[in-house]
Amino acid sequence: MLLTVLFAAPSIPASAQIHKKVVRTAGFILDSLQRRFLTKVDTNYLGNYSRPWRLSVMHNASQFHSVWYSDDYSLQITTKMTNRVSIGIGYQGLAFNYNYRLGAKKKMEMSIQAYGRKMGVEVKFHGSDKVNLEAVMDDGETFTIDADGAEIFSYLIDGYYVFNSRKFSYPAALSQSKIQKRSAGSLLAGFSLSSVGVDITDPDDGLTESSAELRLSLGIGYGYNWAFHGGKFLIHASFIPMLNLIDRDVHKDKGEDKYKKMDVDRYSLVNLFRVGMFYHFTDRLYAGILLTDNPVPKREGGYFFMDNNVFSRASLTWRF
Repeated sequence: MLLTVLFAAPSIPASAQIHKKVVRTAGFILDSLQRRFLTKVDTNYLGNYSRPWRLSVMHNASQFHSVWYSDDYSLQITTKMTNRVSIGIGYQGLAFNYNYRLGAKKKMEMSIQAYGRKMGVEVKFHGSDKVNLEAVMDDGETFTIDADGAEIFSYLIDGYYVFNSRKFSYPAALSQSKIQKRSAGSLLAGFSLSSVGVDITDPDDGLTESSAELRLSLGIGYGYNWAFHGGKFLIHASFIPMLNLIDRDVHKDKGEDKYKKMDVDRYSLVNLFRVGMFYHFTDRLYAGILLTDNPVPKREGGYFFMDNNVFSRASLTWRF
């Protein structure tokens, strides 16, 4: 033990010097990035936080609602509200979140965000989950659909482009990684690439019926940030309607090996609404809530239906 300490002793000062050099180099790079951001924006409207790292605890709630219309009847299908607790860590516009589904056996969901001054993207992965469905007929009769054997999976890539990035910051609302000092708005371009699938296994015969869809959407909209007290209190609202350039629905019945293409409209829309409110208690501690609504009107197989995904996130964040 003594020999180990003696041999290691000469290397301690060298290690300390290396550590200091790494810290100084990292600080120089981070400061350069901060200064570069400020040279490209109007500093009367936008600014940086002094502490770039953040740790968040979040409560996420989501619900899916679908209304089907035909010539003879209408049908409403609603899933019960799902609740998730998530932990997230972020640096500037980068963030990683892992969600834990409360009261569920299968509970994988995570997201990765990269929100920049002009452009940004978010990637989401959602694993299997129990589905609870309730249907309401035209006459008001309500009944529950047995979906114990159903599983849902979804993948989403969602991106944006900000035209007025000198005065308006989307990351100020989506990740609170920038300061919106004064109120401002901007035209927004958005895209979305999503894939959603449902597998329903019959407990009697063990066979699975599957449906899946792939959608690529592009659009343009508008966003606005209302800033109060130099950005201490922020309210955000944005709307981006997007045209589905690719919209493919397929279905596979029980016992079949291949998917069959479903008949859908050539063009349909996806509408993305975001509303948020955020408040900074101190330079380190802040809280916020963000609500996202995603209605999708569509026609398929003689039916017109409106799918609607509602998602809310309440967060408490500590900067360091």
